[in-house]
Amino acid sequence: DVCSSDLKDKVIMDNSRVKKSKLWKEFEIAFDCLELNHKKKYILLVIIGTLTGLFDFFGVIIFGVIGTLAVRGIQNINPSPRINNLLNIFGLEDKNFKIVIAVLAFLGALFLIIKSLLSIYVTRRQNYFLNNLSANISNAISKMIFSNNLVKLKSTSTQDIRFLVLNGSKALTMGILANTATVVAD
Repeated sequence: DVCSSDLKDKVIMDNSRVKKSKLWKEFEIAFDCLELNHKKKYILLVIIGTLTGLFDFFGVIIFGVIGTLAVRGIQNINPSPRINNLLNIFGLEDKNFKIVIAVLAFLGALFLIIKSLLSIYVTRRQNYFLNNLSANISNAISKMIFSNNLVKLKSTSTQDIRFLVLNGSKALTMGILANTATVVAD
């Protein structure tokens, strides 16, 4: 073998670093195109989207507690002190086993449903914001193109103008910014 495995690993690692830095640079360029108030709103939407993940986290923890209680219940073993502390928080320490499981299952499902509803709401608000932003950018690009002198306008191809006004702003907002927000939130 001409290349050692260490060299192959280094090349793969260097290539992934290049890809990551290219994606980061694309995001920085897109983010820098935003005005300050749009940057703040975008960051707020990303933070809210990320915080909705906490509902997912708590829902999964509750279902983990149900699993632990089920295993210990089958083996006739008392719950661990951590589980007892959690049951004390919910006021379930002295309740019937079936009631405890039912209440925890309801709470776990409630957390997951709330997370889903919040995610839908935040994603809709984010897409609404970014689509409006895309329209504003297209408008600004159109004004800039048509405010130039006629000779320069005629030297630019129709395809270039269409791409800038339509696809360019959409790629910037819905392509880069929306996808980045979704990845960060998840």
